[in-house]
Amino acid sequence: MNTLVLRGTTYQGDVKIYVSLQQTLNDALKTNHTDEFYIRFHDLVFTTQALCQDSENDFVAKLWKANPRGPLPFYALEDHQPLLRLLHDNENHLHLSNMLEIFLSVAKAVHYCHDRKLLLRDITPASFTGSMRTGNLAPQLVVKLSSFLMARSVVKDQNYYYSDPDCEYDTDATFHGDMKEALAVRFSAPVSLKKHEFSFGSDTWMVAITYFSVLSYGRQPYLELDHMNTQDVISEVIEGHKAQKLIFIPDMLYDIIASCLDLETINSSSAEDLVVKLENYKLYSGDRIAKLHITDCISPPIDEGNIERGYLDDDGIYVPEKTDEPQKTDLCADMITKGFNLKEVVSVRMSLETRKALLSLSGPSFLCIDDISYSYSTTLSSEPLVNFHFTLLDIAAMESVELQERLDYLQQIAQALRNLHDLSIIHCDVRACNMFVFQQQQKVKVGRFGRAVYLPNKTSDNLAFPNVYKLMPEDAVKWSPPEVQQGGVYSRASDVFMFGIMIWESLLVFGIPRIYFKKALKPFCNVNSCQVLNTVNPRNLPESIDGPLDGLFQCMKSCWNPNPTKRPSFHSIIQTFGEVRSRLPMMSNTREYMLFGSESSTSDEIDYNFEENIYENILEYEDVIT
Repeated sequence: MNTLVLRGTTYQGDVKIYVSLQQTLNDALKTNHTDEFYIRFHDLVFTTQALCQDSENDFVAKLWKANPRGPLPFYALEDHQPLLRLLHDNENHLHLSNMLEIFLSVAKAVHYCHDRKLLLRDITPASFTGSMRTGNLAPQLVVKLSSFLMARSVVKDQNYYYSDPDCEYDTDATFHGDMKEALAVRFSAPVSLKKHEFSFGSDTWMVAITYFSVLSYGRQPYLELDHMNTQDVISEVIEGHKAQKLIFIPDMLYDIIASCLDLETINSSSAEDLVVKLENYKLYSGDRIAKLHITDCISPPIDEGNIERGYLDDDGIYVPEKTDEPQKTDLCADMITKGFNLKEVVSVRMSLETRKALLSLSGPSFLCIDDISYSYSTTLSSEPLVNFHFTLLDIAAMESVELQERLDYLQQIAQALRNLHDLSIIHCDVRACNMFVFQQQQKVKVGRFGRAVYLPNKTSDNLAFPNVYKLMPEDAVKWSPPEVQQGGVYSRASDVFMFGIMIWESLLVFGIPRIYFKKALKPFCNVNSCQVLNTVNPRNLPESIDGPLDGLFQCMKSCWNPNPTKRPSFHSIIQTFGEVRSRLPMMSNTREYMLFGSESSTSDEIDYNFEENIYENILEYEDVIT
């Protein structure tokens, strides 16, 4: 809507003024009363007057003054500090009871509007103001709804009613908006994103997503998808992704919020139901809500300008209201020397908790750390390598190594990484060259812990949390998941993604050394680093493959899911390896069971979008077509 928003101060306090912009002399003189925008703004003023003049309501901003028919149509509402700024200023200093006050105020404001048959259609943390009211008792947090720019009535009224060919009112409390109207895409319900269809259920969906932003003290919702671009986030939400329970959200409170996130919005909790559930939760929680609400978010806070707005075109492509330059992830470089033992020099200092966790690490599946020294960088010295001088990449490049042996090494590594995660340690650099093998005994050790980090308070279900921001090693791009490449965010889920790349390395590198002088190449050696994520996206891979390795293929695809919350745990991966290995003969030649395709496959059936598929040329030499 073509509206100018101003802020000012009157004798009654701060106000926010909404002004109808004048485009032509006809607009100013009101000689063209059929002007679409004029009618819409006129409708908006009357709607705001009806809502905001009720002196008994404490959940919407009070109307200070309105003039819908003057030379400069406007209306003015009381104004306070934006809710987002209040959250930022009080990060980790509010109690859970304060969060419930905010939740109840938001739900009551929306219920107040719905009770008057008004759809808001634009509910985000930026739609509210917040202030601390002091008195004889403890300070009270006051939150009010102060934005109605996209509000629409679902009741036809003879006195004032706005419509155009793209917008119609239904009798079932549903509004169909202009398909090119910009929406708050990260807060909108799937049906609103796809069809621009709005209802009371889509409003409560936006309320629930607003709650997630409030609980993280004013950050983007879907923190687990924070590494994704807006297009991918929209796709995930439309396909059924539900905002994840973060470790700082109580279980019962999450269940209340999640009741508003049904894909069929007609089945979602109403705003009135939400008020009742929150009141009951507050009543029965007792002293549990008196504790401080502490988060460990590493994502930056947002302000009103960071609320992304746009729409989906006919092809489902996100069209932003405005575009921003993509940010590049910083890179760092490490050094490693291999002799009697392994020595790493890491370009950043390692936390005390991580150093303690790594020094206490023990077990036959780890190349344990003997010493860690630090100044401006961190140096790690491992235990003696003894017989573990080969890496998994060296072994994988040997043509004589059978498939069962390769799978055995991978299964051992999966078990070691599972144990590592159970100890709250994330490896952050899972690659075949960092796994050390004693082939005579078919044993493997996970090494190179220079990038590892200790993250306590792990959750059992959501692999994407907890997470940590770290600079990505310059040579690790082709192993790194999208959240690492785009945001430097490491978690247990990023280890799983890298393990999926390592499966590719271990099973497809064997044909290379004969041609390339026994020097194993990096995975996707003929693909530009920026193209790897598109190459391994499960949407671009075959649905399945023939043969006993299809289970492993499905496991690898799930490891490469761009949504980190949908990747499997190492417990699940280990089970898959056991099932796959039980179906294979004891002595299986690797070339007999290719991971991608078989002798009956043709290059037309599987397209990896490689510029020149080096692997295909090599495997053709072996009479195997990928």
